[in-house]
Amino acid sequence: MINYEISEHLKKQLDNSKHDKYKEIQNFLYELLNPHKKIPYHLELQNFLGWIDSPEFMLRQIKGINDFVNKSKSYDQFIFIGMGASAILPELLLKEQWINNEKIIEGFRDNKQSFKPKFYFIDGTQDRDLNDVINNYKKTLIFFVSKSGKSIETKTIMQNLMNIPDISNNFIAITDYGSDLYNFAKSNNFQEIFCNPPYIPGRFSAFTYTGLISAAISGVNIEKMLKSVIKFKNSIIKTNNHSLINLINYLSKMLDCKIDIVNLLSSNEKDPKLLWVQQMISESLAKNNRYLIPLNSDLKKLKNRHDIVNIFFKNNKYSLAEINNEKLTQSIILNNIENENLGVFIYAIQLIITSLSFIESQKGLEFNPFTQPNVELAKNEYGKHNILLPSLNEFQLPVSSNIKNLKYISFLIFTENDNKKKEFD
Repeated sequence: MINYEISEHLKKQLDNSKHDKYKEIQNFLYELLNPHKKIPYHLELQNFLGWIDSPEFMLRQIKGINDFVNKSKSYDQFIFIGMGASAILPELLLKEQWINNEKIIEGFRDNKQSFKPKFYFIDGTQDRDLNDVINNYKKTLIFFVSKSGKSIETKTIMQNLMNIPDISNNFIAITDYGSDLYNFAKSNNFQEIFCNPPYIPGRFSAFTYTGLISAAISGVNIEKMLKSVIKFKNSIIKTNNHSLINLINYLSKMLDCKIDIVNLLSSNEKDPKLLWVQQMISESLAKNNRYLIPLNSDLKKLKNRHDIVNIFFKNNKYSLAEINNEKLTQSIILNNIENENLGVFIYAIQLIITSLSFIESQKGLEFNPFTQPNVELAKNEYGKHNILLPSLNEFQLPVSSNIKNLKYISFLIFTENDNKKKEFD
């Protein structure tokens, strides 16, 4: 179940609102979670709804995942490389002991006494030299995570690492069947290729190999997690006055009250849940006229804003009473969302985003909350010209005969080197 608390002032304001869509939300979720009914939502968006039954599908893959985890015990390090959701999701379900304010606490010291993390997650935009991270190439597994395999940043890192013999034998691909990454991994004899179930949007793929492989390696009982998600999913259909439906209704009332900015907060400022939920809101709901804007900001700066609600994900700092005393009058606390309840929380967020995208749309199926057309357009354009980024350590512009045929070129450079910043300004 979803356990949440609402600050006294906010609850009173929302309870007094005449805007009430509880029954509409209940009917929508009932129909959404019963695919055999074939409602218009299913028929029009059928190529994006595979995530609804992905917990059941992945539960049938447990033996294969466990076999891989047993084989992985001979390795010391696990590095996951991706872009966007493909970089966030492998960390999202990681066992809690691996994450704290310093991001990764478990690892070891190499011969030079430099700290080497056991788990490392690289967003393709990060300026990173993997030589500073990897202790022993032969004892390191590198996972390339990409739904389409077209992300230029991930492809660039992969191509650069292909030239290192000791590591290129330890590549793993997590992707869709038949994708560019799948074909590349197959032709280059990757150690393993995990193909996700079809029709699942990237940011909704927590309960696929994308999110579950790293979780299983870190020690999460993913079988227990998936079974709890399925139980939660079934309870929505069978239970009257369900807590999730009440929460979605409160969020709908918030929008009606012109409270359309959510400030996402956790006692761990690097909590991967913050990044993922922020992405889910901004990429799925921002297309709607009645949109939500996600923030992650200092509470003190937002105390007197009447259009903002603070949502606490991991609340070790404030109790509900303290929140009321601190005059953080517009706050929601999501309780008990760690460890064995994390899977239920993640599935609930997917349902919340999907429900609001439909319920708050003024014209029903007005837009698709599961796509990112401009991102896909950019990937396809890059693919046409077979462009890779220059080495992030050499700061050299790419030289290619294809460049003269392009209408424009943009360069995005990430560096902490002040001299290099001045050089490229």
